Amino acid sequence: LVIILRVFLLLISQLFLTSFPVIILIIIIFSLFMSVYLTICASQSPCALRLSQIPIIIINLLNFIIVIFILLLVLVLLISILLIITVSYIMNLNNIFLFTIILINLLHRFILIII
Repeated sequence: LVIILRVFLLLISQLFLTSFPVIILIIIIFSLFMSVYLTICASQSPCALRLSQIPIIIINLLNFIIVIFILLLVLVLLISILLIITVSYIMNLNNIFLFTIILINLLHRFILIII
C-alpha cells in the first residue's frame, strides 16, 4: 500500500509539474501576441475597434485559465504534501529523511514554477 501510494504521488507530481510550465508559457505567449494585435488593430481604424472586442474576450479567458491552473497547482501540491505525511505516518515515521527530501523537492519545484 505504501509503495503504491508513493508511486502514485510521484507520477502525479512529475506529470503535472513538468507539463504545467509549458502550458502556461504557451498561454502567455499567445496572450502577448493577441495584445500586440489589439494595439496594431486599434491604431489603424475606428471600425477595427469593433472587431478587436473578440481578442479582448479571448485574453480575459486566457488569464482566467492561468489563474485556474495556478489554483490547481496549489491544490496538487497540498494533496502531495498530505499524501507524503500520510505515507510517513503509515510507515511509523521511519523515513523522516525521505519525507523531508520529497517535501523540499516539491516546494522547490513549486517556487521555480511560480518564478
